[in-house]
Amino acid sequence: MRRCPGSAVGHQLVYDFGAPVTLTSVGLVREYAKVDPVDGSNRFA
Repeated sequence: MRRCPGSAVGHQLVYDFGAPVTLTSVGLVREYAKVDPVDGSNRFA
């Protein structure tokens, strides 16, 4: 997992897999999702 501080405006993620790959999914975690709403755990401490 990669993350950047702040709003991430103007940032980019670049991955070089070195060979052809098939991606089956890509997900983004918004800033507010850092705390588990069920038990209050900080998932990105």
